[in-house]
Parts: sequence; C-alpha cells; structure tokens
Amino acid sequence: MFEKSWLVTFPSGSPAFEQGLPLLTAKLSIIPLTSQRVSTNFHSKSYEATPPEISAPIVQVLHGLYKEIYQTGKKVPKRERFGLYARVENTILTCLTLSIEAALAEPPAKIRPIKELRIALAVSKRLIRLCQELDVIEEKKYFFLQEKIIEASKMASGWLAYMERKKSPGGDFLS
Repeated sequence: MFEKSWLVTFPSGSPAFEQGLPLLTAKLSIIPLTSQRVSTNFHSKSYEATPPEISAPIVQVLHGLYKEIYQTGKKVPKRERFGLYARVENTILTCLTLSIEAALAEPPAKIRPIKELRIALAVSKRLIRLCQELDVIEEKKYFFLQEKIIEASKMASGWLAYMERKKSPGGDFLS
C-alpha cells in the first residue's frame, strides 16, 4: 500500500496563523482499483477511485483546442463574446464531451457519439470560419484553430471507420 502525507500550513499574517492554530497533517492511502481513504485530524472518509485516464488522443486535441478557444475569448469584443463566439465555445465543449463519452463507452456504443462528434466538428469549422469572416478573430488565430479542428475531424473519421470495420457482418463486435 502506498501512503503519502502532506502538511497544511497557514500563510503568515492570516488569522489562523495569528491565532496559532495547530497545523493539519493528512494522510492519503490508495488501495488499488477499489477506493481511496482520506484521513485528517478531524475525520476520515472513503471515496470511490477516480476513473482511469482517458487515453484517446482526440480527447487531448479537443482539450487543447478548448483551452485555446477560451484564451482567445478574452480578446473578443463583448458583443461577439456573448453571441457567435459563445456558440463556438459551446460547440467545442460539446465535441469534448462527445469524445470523452465515446472513449469511455463499450465498443458497440462508441459509434453513435463518434457520429455526433463528426457533426459537431463540422459545425464548429463553419462557426470559426464565420468568426474570421466577421473579423471576430484574427486570421492567424483562425488558421491555428482550423488546423486543430481539421486534425480532430480526421481523428474522428478514422476512429469511426475503424469501429465500423471492427464490427462483424452479424452486428457483433470482434474481440
């Protein structure tokens, strides 16, 4: 069993520091594949283990794309930020959600979210193009975002083709 301890301190000048409150010590015990137990001086509580890391590369690409969209949104004028650009941001979040859903689904259930992901990516391509045409985003940023969306679109198409090839003629999935 792996055990890790950490010390919680209070910054000098804070009320807790000035009052001389005792420092908190906590321990984290990880029990593989079952649960995690968190203990502090005050109480102990069990939590379910977190799901395994999602290894689908498309999730990582869309994650990076959303971060870029979010950072770009800070520079977008208010009128566009709550109009067209908000729709772009929501569509990219939908793409990220669908990719995670497909990554975590069992093989027969992966096809539906992948097809929906391809549609959402096509819509986001158009919306970002519209943003560039209306001068909501700069041309340099437009090319960068389009490159990432095209990359994700190719990944989704390849994933869908793989899943459909993997499907046997009888409708069952091969092992």
